[in-house]
This record gives sequence, C-alpha cells and structure tokens, in this order.
Amino acid sequence: MSLSKSPDAFKLRTLFMGSLGEIPESHARTAGPKQLAAWIKEGLIEHRRAEKLYALTPKGESRIR
Repeated sequence: MSLSKSPDAFKLRTLFMGSLGEIPESHARTAGPKQLAAWIKEGLIEHRRAEKLYALTPKGESRIR
C-alpha cells in the first residue's frame, strides 16, 4: 500500500480537507491526541501554540497527495 493510500494518510487528508494547510486546535482534536502526536513525531504536521492551530508541513502535504 502506498503512503498516500494508507488509512493514516486518509485521516490526515480528511482532517485538512477544505483548508489552506492550517486548522484550529479545536478541529484538530477530532483526530485524537495520540494520532496528533504521531503525526507531529513523523514531521507531517506542526503545532503552532501561539496561533492555536495545527499546520501541514511540506512532508505532510506530499503524504496526502
């Protein structure tokens, strides 16, 4: 299974669907804290605490395409 077809890539794509690569913390929490931590550890997303949002990294953008 390719990376872009994996269940995690689908969850990530769905979470950021319709956004410009940034979503509010409240929306991101629907994925669950363990999943968010895993994506951060993989370098797919970053948490911008000051702005209270999560953003896709270039690696994350390539994963969901």
